[in-house]
Amino acid sequence: METLIDILCWGMLAWTVGNFTLNYFATKAQMEEIKAELDEKIRVVQLITEQNMLLAYDGENGQFFTPPAIARMMGQMTVGELTPDERTAKKSVYDPACGSGRMLLGVAEQCPHWLFVGKDTDLRCVRLCAMNLALRNLYGYVIHGNSLTNEEWLVYRTG
Repeated sequence: METLIDILCWGMLAWTVGNFTLNYFATKAQMEEIKAELDEKIRVVQLITEQNMLLAYDGENGQFFTPPAIARMMGQMTVGELTPDERTAKKSVYDPACGSGRMLLGVAEQCPHWLFVGKDTDLRCVRLCAMNLALRNLYGYVIHGNSLTNEEWLVYRTG
C-alpha cells in the first residue's frame, strides 16, 4: 500500500516555466492522510462484504463468524509480548477453519510480516479470506480443503 502511495506521489509532475520539475505534491502529512483514506476504504469494503456474507450465510453448515473485536483480542493473546526482532522474524500462523480470515487478520495487526495460512471447506469463505489477506498485502496461502481429512482442492496465494 505504501509503495502505491509513493508511486502516486512521485508520479506527480508539474509543468513549470517550460520544464518538468518534480512537484512534491504530498507532504508527509498528506501522504499519511491518503494512506488513512485508503485503509478506511479497505475496511468499508471488508465490512460490507462480511455483513452481506453474515446476512446470507451466518450459521449455515454450523459456521459462525468471529466478531472483529474478539478476533483482534485473540490475535493479541496468541502473539503475546514480542520484541521488535521477534515481530519481524519469519514465522507463520495457521488457522485450520479460517472462514473469512478474521483470526489471521487479528494476528496480522500485531505481526504483518508473518506468513498466514488458512484452510476451510467452504469455497466462499476461502475466497473471502484470500480477498481479506490480499487487500492488506499480507503474504499467505488460503486453502480450499478439509483440515480433518487433510484434503486440498484449491490454493490461493496472496501478498
